[in-house]
Amino acid sequence: MLDAIGEFLDATAFTALATPVSNAELIGFVAGAFCVWLAARQNALNFPLALVNAITFGLLFVDKKLYGDAGLQAMFFSLNLYGWWRWWRGDGEHHELPVSRLSPRGWLAAGTAAAVAVPLLQQALIAISGAAPFLDAVITTLSVIAQVLLNRKTLENWWLWIVVDLISVPLYVSKGLYLTALLYALFLLMCVGALFAWRRSLRAAPVFS
Repeated sequence: MLDAIGEFLDATAFTALATPVSNAELIGFVAGAFCVWLAARQNALNFPLALVNAITFGLLFVDKKLYGDAGLQAMFFSLNLYGWWRWWRGDGEHHELPVSRLSPRGWLAAGTAAAVAVPLLQQALIAISGAAPFLDAVITTLSVIAQVLLNRKTLENWWLWIVVDLISVPLYVSKGLYLTALLYALFLLMCVGALFAWRRSLRAAPVFS
């Protein structure tokens, strides 16, 4: 299994390096990689890099008619501004915001939101001739939920990002965004690492509902 993943990454990396890329894709690659690396280390400086990533990939996805992903970047911009403030603010008592777990009620709310949002967004993307309406809708919905959880330092955000990355890599390869696909493959590996790192630092704290 690991050998197969390694071969896929090697092939994707070779294709990415052999294919001309736009400045937006290159800037988004660098900003996105450092953003996730810093988030895994619970460093609030991941948020300004996320703002750069959102702008560059928003332009890129509009060009590829991945309108759901493009709209997602606009939403990411505002969510990351809030997340930046939330992490710097801490728990309201001048303490670092602690890592927490998502309650069963929180999972129910997230699942319900996804079940409602995905089909609605899919129909909207079909109406505007999106290139991949269903996958685009799933990526967009799960990413918004994951970002909200990341803003609150909820451990389960990394599980959702892992699902998003698993869907995104083959989608972006199919659209010729090889460098972006490589980036999301790296995201996948970093998200797995972040999941274990956040588990180790998990402290006793009230679960979020």
